[in-house]
Amino acid sequence: MKRIILFFLLASLFFFSNTAIAQQEEKKSKPFKLKFGYSSNQIFNGRADSLEVPYLTGSFKYLDKSGFYAKTSLSYLTSSYANRIDLIGLGIGYQKIFNDQFLVSASFDKKFYNSNSFSVSSEILGNAGLNFYYLNDYVDLGTSLGANFTTGKSDMSISFDVSHEFSFGNDNWSIEPTANVNFSTRYYSEIYSNTRKEKTSNSGTQVRGTETQTIQTIGAGDLTLMNYEFSLPLYYYGNNFGAWISPAYSIAQNPAVILTTTTSTRTSGGNGQPQTTTTSSYSTEKIKNYFYVEAGVYFKF
Repeated sequence: MKRIILFFLLASLFFFSNTAIAQQEEKKSKPFKLKFGYSSNQIFNGRADSLEVPYLTGSFKYLDKSGFYAKTSLSYLTSSYANRIDLIGLGIGYQKIFNDQFLVSASFDKKFYNSNSFSVSSEILGNAGLNFYYLNDYVDLGTSLGANFTTGKSDMSISFDVSHEFSFGNDNWSIEPTANVNFSTRYYSEIYSNTRKEKTSNSGTQVRGTETQTIQTIGAGDLTLMNYEFSLPLYYYGNNFGAWISPAYSIAQNPAVILTTTTSTRTSGGNGQPQTTTTSSYSTEKIKNYFYVEAGVYFKF
């Protein structure tokens, strides 16, 4: 069943979209959008690195009347430990609303992370996904299917969200409480755990003298509940200008069981022959909840 779903996702070349209400507003807007935003930390599936990864992001998007779009973005890391361009993104997609109630979107994004990035999603090379939304006067329901292409095995994911928009100020303002639940496989996390050690040691490989460590996430290929997330975005919609701020709280679930294998090679005895020993140990991933904020402005022309 998992292979069938993954094949469907790969064949479709789809990625996650923004919220349904925001897409409706964008569909009615002018074709070009220039956006500048700030994120206090990069949270992915309820996980984050021990070092915060705050981004200033600029993006440019063209949306054709047919529903096809193309976009590009650049994220600049603004942290106490580094200031640099940390991520460049390219994307294409399609979105369409049927009968003012059903929104379908599909997209593909390519990501280029800095080799020293500490974002937990930095081993993801690209994403593809498909989204379905049911829009009504009471509550908006959404489902997203996705595939994440990593430097190793690919991941698949599925998420569900529910939201409702409250408009005020002649519909120029809105607030949209949103609840989201995410399921995913986690090969990306296994790969990141290994490369994270390389980045910290700055050695290119995880070798300490004659000792080598590898990290394996048990059940990395299982579709697992990763986190619940609650957000309260506030939007302002102008004719050619808009702004938003979105505080969010992520509650991580199901810490991974991690197998660490250590291989040591030592030379002993009169003949000087190397002796290799291998030891294994299990540990449990340390998870916690995160509060973070995203905010920004955009211009349409």
